[in-house]
Amino acid sequence: MAIVLDRTYSLYEMATFNDEFEPSFTTFMYAFTGTVPTWVTTTALPAPYAAYNFPDFIVAPPEGVSGVFTFGVTQYDYINATTLTGTVTITILSLTENPIALPHCINTNLAWFDPIGGWENFIFNGKAQAEQGKGKAATFVNSDGEKRFARRDEVHQGLIVTTGKVSPLSANFIADAFKSVQAYLWSGATFTPIMIDPQTFRRVRSGDSFAEYEFSFIYAVEDIIQTQ
Repeated sequence: MAIVLDRTYSLYEMATFNDEFEPSFTTFMYAFTGTVPTWVTTTALPAPYAAYNFPDFIVAPPEGVSGVFTFGVTQYDYINATTLTGTVTITILSLTENPIALPHCINTNLAWFDPIGGWENFIFNGKAQAEQGKGKAATFVNSDGEKRFARRDEVHQGLIVTTGKVSPLSANFIADAFKSVQAYLWSGATFTPIMIDPQTFRRVRSGDSFAEYEFSFIYAVEDIIQTQ
C-alpha cells in the first residue's frame, strides 16, 4: 500500500485534528522540515533516532490563528536506506469565515463537548442528506367514526452525514462526539444545538488506510405542529 506524504487540510481555528502517514510504526521514520507551526505536535522516536518522529501527528491551531501554512515531511526507510519527501499544507480559517466549498459535497461543521472536558470540532466534507424523525402521535375517533391524529409530538428535522475519507485516528477522534452530552452545528454565523444518534455511527469496512463513516443527528428543537 502506497503511503501518501503530500497532505492538504482545511480547518477552523481552535479545531483539533489527528492524522498519521501510516496506521502503525513499520520500517519508516519521519522528519518534518521547514517552518513547522508550534501547534503541530509530533512524537520523537527514542534514541538513537530522536531526530525522527512516529507517523502520527496532531494539528491544533489556537484562537486567532488563520492563513495557509506549508512545511515538508521526509520519510526515511532505515532498512533500505531510502528517502521520500512530501509537502503538508494546512489552511486555517477564522470562525467568522464561511466553509470552503468542495465539489459535490456539503461542509457540515460540528462542535461537541469532549467527554473528558473541553470543546472539539470537525468539518465533515462528505455527502449530507436531510431526514425527518417520525416522532410520536396521539389519535382519536371523531363523530363520523374516522380515526384522526389529535397531535404529533417530538418530530425533529435532521441530517444524515458522511465524513468523507478519514484516517483511523480521525475516526477515533470523531467517535468521541457520540459520547458527548452537548453538540452543535456551526452554520458560519450561529451555533444550533443538535442531538447525535450514537446508534447510527456505521463504519464502512475497508482495508485502506482511509475509510468513510456515516451517522445522523436531529436538531434539538422539535417542529411546531398544530393540534386538532
